[in-house]
Amino acid sequence: MRARTLIICAALANCVAAGLFILYVLPGRGGVPQPAAGEVRTAAPPAAAPAQHSRPSAPPAAASAQPQPTPDVRQLVLLSDLRTLRSQLELYAVQHRNRFPQAERIEAQLTGKTDVDGQLCQDGYNGPYLKKFPSNPFVPNSAAASEVKFGSGPCRGDGSSGWYFDAATNTLWANDAAHKGL
Repeated sequence: MRARTLIICAALANCVAAGLFILYVLPGRGGVPQPAAGEVRTAAPPAAAPAQHSRPSAPPAAASAQPQPTPDVRQLVLLSDLRTLRSQLELYAVQHRNRFPQAERIEAQLTGKTDVDGQLCQDGYNGPYLKKFPSNPFVPNSAAASEVKFGSGPCRGDGSSGWYFDAATNTLWANDAAHKGL
């Protein structure tokens, strides 16, 4: 029996080396026809995979191209801060009878507790909406980057403060030249 097993193993090794695969079906399994005595069934070998140790002779064209520019992280921070500030302004208005913060008190009203009329009070039911005003990363003066200037009309984008609140439209803008229109 041992000699027979060695011969079968050697035959299998030769078939595998030659690219032939042997399909042996156990008798009585799921109605699959049994091979006749001495019959060997073969299946086509799968497509050869490239050897793992081979290296391409030249880099692909995409790999040799210049890297794609990534978005400026500061711009992503600015966009996220603008979205947060504007949504908190809207929430303030909803909770204060559809009235926005007073322009001259916007920082205090958004960072403190208020009553329904917008008056600052320690036991106010509404707020705070922000822990502090975020800094505009495009304003070079770090002291002014988190300040809010207000007025009526379009944002100047002069960088004298981080943010500009248009009291006529109740809209908050980034107060730097490159992003004043966002």
